[in-house]
Amino acid sequence: MARHSGKNGMVKFDAGTQVTVTALTGWDIEESMSTSDTTAAFDDWESHDVTQKAWKGSIKMNADHGSDGQTLRAGDQLEFEGYTEGDGVGKTFYSGLVTIESHGVDSSYNGTVTRSYSIKGQGPLSIATVQA
Repeated sequence: MARHSGKNGMVKFDAGTQVTVTALTGWDIEESMSTSDTTAAFDDWESHDVTQKAWKGSIKMNADHGSDGQTLRAGDQLEFEGYTEGDGVGKTFYSGLVTIESHGVDSSYNGTVTRSYSIKGQGPLSIATVQA
């Protein structure tokens, strides 16, 4: 079974010009499906219908103010591409339109200043492989 290391992970944004996020330390994606409860009185088991799909995630990096991918603000919409093992031919990546839901900076007196973005998908999450 193949295993992957996040060492070569990368995130690219495109809001007219594609940039690779500088000083990336990690990213994650979570895809979900909403349900509607259809259970009625006297049913022995719960039941449900499936409704809409959704996806969200986060992007984390060491802060480098003004660098590529580090100037976004809450409300920005742009194209997202996330690569778990680099962007070489044949590598898998996740993509779609996202809205930046929140932007945070964490600064402690004895540590590295970090930046994070919370993203929410606008439409489908695509999973593809890099083509030549």
